[in-house]
Amino acid sequence: YYELVNKRKELGVGDIALIRVEQLYPLPENQVQFLINKYLKQGVKSWHWVQEEPKNMGAGNYIKNKITQVKINIIAQPESASPAAGSSQTHLKRINSIFDEVFALSKQKVQL
Repeated sequence: YYELVNKRKELGVGDIALIRVEQLYPLPENQVQFLINKYLKQGVKSWHWVQEEPKNMGAGNYIKNKITQVKINIIAQPESASPAAGSSQTHLKRINSIFDEVFALSKQKVQL
């Protein structure tokens, strides 16, 4: 979350909201519904769960099953047998590809 916030600031992106979910179970459904309604009223059409873990790990699929009011796309590393990349260079490449995918969603001009 903090890396995304810092990258958003560095790129000057103002049209992507980042929401941090600190409690997955039990999911605070009233708070989630409040946020969904708030952003739907603002015209948000695209919803994404961003995680550092590979797509077959982490909470992405759990969230997709719990939050059904909107379609959620998972932005994560490719599926893997291990959550660790094995090298810091590979890890950095994977994290940067997540940043690229997230900030490509911005309608503002963004140079990555």
